[in-house]
Amino acid sequence: MLHERHFSTETSFAQPASNESHMAVDATLDYDIAELFAESAEDGRRRRQALIDRIGNDLWARHGVLVEDNEIHDCLARTRVDVVNIGRVLGIDAERGLVIQSLGRARATVHNLNSFPVPPAVGTLVTITYRGGGLQCASENERGRGGPAR
Repeated sequence: MLHERHFSTETSFAQPASNESHMAVDATLDYDIAELFAESAEDGRRRRQALIDRIGNDLWARHGVLVEDNEIHDCLARTRVDVVNIGRVLGIDAERGLVIQSLGRARATVHNLNSFPVPPAVGTLVTITYRGGGLQCASENERGRGGPAR
């Protein structure tokens, strides 16, 4: 069960009750809701930025990587086109619906978990390509065999 949402100038998003099973509200939905229930365009922008800041801070704390705000925004807004990212999968945040991919040198990016037909394994080197509004993911094993990207 989810606790009631309270919207104010300090954005509060639904938090699952700690002892109950639940279906998580992913970050993409929270991103869309932030604007939908905003009192003004500026309020919506602030709410979305607060979500982006929380995700970025959490990724730094958990994985020691910097994810640029525009990378998080592009993931949550589903606006990526003609982008190729190569790196190891650092983690999967099932609650937020994110796949975290290393870009090297303590930098990372995030991808929408729902865009993957099968989530990539943590630690796997993958090439993730955005073309024509879709995502393709190939692991190091598939590339090594010359297999097609999924």
